[in-house]
Amino acid sequence: MLAHNFGLTGRFRIEQVAVSQSSGETRIYYIAENASERLGRYVDVPALRGIASLDRNHVLKHLAPEYHSITESDTVECLTVKELLKHNDIKQIDLLYIDAQGHDWIILQQFDFDFVRPKIVLFERDQLDKQDQEAARNMIQDAGYKMNAV
Repeated sequence: MLAHNFGLTGRFRIEQVAVSQSSGETRIYYIAENASERLGRYVDVPALRGIASLDRNHVLKHLAPEYHSITESDTVECLTVKELLKHNDIKQIDLLYIDAQGHDWIILQQFDFDFVRPKIVLFERDQLDKQDQEAARNMIQDAGYKMNAV
């Protein structure tokens, strides 16, 4: 969908990879396209398609137990932040926006703010446990950013 909507603009390069702590392959978990058929009743699949994560438990916590059977997984290629930036020759970022369904801290902690310094950094802290929230807050503040919780 991203490639269809933005690929032809010339402003974006679409990478079909997951950003993780190491390169290689891992599983990504999501809601099955045939969820209604599996359950034998209507499921609003488009509304649930935003629930995808490298952590199966993160997907399951958003679903009632009777919906756990509608999750699927596929293998996805992973790159580290450093590899992704190097691969795309990125030296400047205006807005770093991380929305990685519970994987935000794993991505954020790889970011070298001395190498690339975004003007604005946004990430979902409510998906992090208290320890990771505190670590993220410290990292952002130590890098000289002002922290605003929304």
